[in-house]
Amino acid sequence: MSLKISINSIFLSIYLIIIMLPRHYYNGAWGILENGLLLIGIFLLIIKKYRPSKWNIVMTLYFIYFTVITFINQTDMADWHFILSNIKTIVFLFLVEYEVNRKPNQTISIIFYMLSIFIMLDFLSICFFPKGLYQTEIIWNEWSQSDRAEWFFGNKNNRIYWYTLWIFLGYIRTIIYKGKLNKFFLYVMMIISPITMILVKSSTALVCAIIADLAIILGLQKGKQRFSISAKGMLIGYLVFDVIIIVGAATFLGPIVSKLFGKDLTFSGRTLIWPQVILKIWQKPVAGWGYMSGEESGNLFGNLAFSSAHNQLLNTLWQGGVILLFIVMVLFLLTLNVYRKTTHKMETVAVLLVLVILVDMTFESILNVRATWLILLMLYNWGYLYSKYLIRMK
Repeated sequence: MSLKISINSIFLSIYLIIIMLPRHYYNGAWGILENGLLLIGIFLLIIKKYRPSKWNIVMTLYFIYFTVITFINQTDMADWHFILSNIKTIVFLFLVEYEVNRKPNQTISIIFYMLSIFIMLDFLSICFFPKGLYQTEIIWNEWSQSDRAEWFFGNKNNRIYWYTLWIFLGYIRTIIYKGKLNKFFLYVMMIISPITMILVKSSTALVCAIIADLAIILGLQKGKQRFSISAKGMLIGYLVFDVIIIVGAATFLGPIVSKLFGKDLTFSGRTLIWPQVILKIWQKPVAGWGYMSGEESGNLFGNLAFSSAHNQLLNTLWQGGVILLFIVMVLFLLTLNVYRKTTHKMETVAVLLVLVILVDMTFESILNVRATWLILLMLYNWGYLYSKYLIRMK
């Protein structure tokens, strides 16, 4: 398979590297380059008369509302930098969708190769520097602090969405190009992912990696799959499970885990902030508090380490209320409903990969990460392309 090079391909490759590089590598020069690419990207979308999909329209609505509610609440993040950051994410996802629909094989390969480089750098940094490439200091309060290991993608909780996207794109390439070599490399990727999560000692990420591998294994099975997983049922099940985890942390589950293991329900102290977040949600349930910096969040919750809710459901309700949560649920439904026109097998793969994101969301707030948005966008667009243009798997 040869990858044809075009001006659009070169631009997308550079844009992907610039905008997807982890934020801890960001500097002034990088910001200027990113802003320049943003202007070029907007110009390309205009001259190409790009029309966003339903998914991208709802995604744009998410960021517009998030920005508006942040300014209404006058948080410390209500400035033009926040507006610009959201515009960059929107334009980035617009460009990816435009290129995926224009040249799906080429665009998927470009993103896959870029991710392969990033993930190999991350995996090697973990293997050769098990204690981290560097350490960051976490200040819990005025009297206590601790050090946290950081690798290419950051700390132990900052990588499962990258690896999931990587494996998904590898799976797509086995469908498009077939061949034993592509399938062999896919299996290697499926081994690397859980091993990485074990090495960084992230139990949540390990569970997610196993679910992602299961999705691909089912997708690679020969023959027709006679069962499917309901998208709506899975989303309702997730909400119920998340509520049980949140309520259980403070009631029946929390004390049991604490007595048996001497730790909280998540084994990491993340549930300590949940009661305080619930209290803040109760104060502004419909519209939310808006986006704020880690420092302002820490001051709000009385602990400098509490920069997020460590649960996406709570974080969304806290920052944007019921309105923002509704928008997020619509995005997930759009992502999965497009697979109703595909095979049971492909629908199962999509549902399980979305479940990976949802499981990670139970103990992390990951909608502020562009890789999360890219996974959902690629899932949506692949479902559309698979149902419209590509040959169905037998």
